[in-house]
Amino acid sequence: SSRPTLSLSALLKQYGIRLTANQAYHQMVKLGIVEQRERYSRTGINNIKKFWSLTAKGCMFGKNITSPANPRETQPHFFESRFPELLKLLDTVH
Repeated sequence: SSRPTLSLSALLKQYGIRLTANQAYHQMVKLGIVEQRERYSRTGINNIKKFWSLTAKGCMFGKNITSPANPRETQPHFFESRFPELLKLLDTVH
């Protein structure tokens, strides 16, 4: 998709939302929008590195891009046009 996307932290900052990306990701897990995945790592805790990935449901709000830090990880990027809708959903999570 060629729709403009941004990282979660950039969008939270742009909208003035006082939530860290990590807090927002944990709320999105409850909504089924993202999941935490794991890969083998020589340096991670117990040789495991965790990273976030959009689920099939989450792909209506963004796309998984290859992480610049590691080609074996994804990094969710969110469509700027759908972010207000996602914020409304996050408001419903407690």
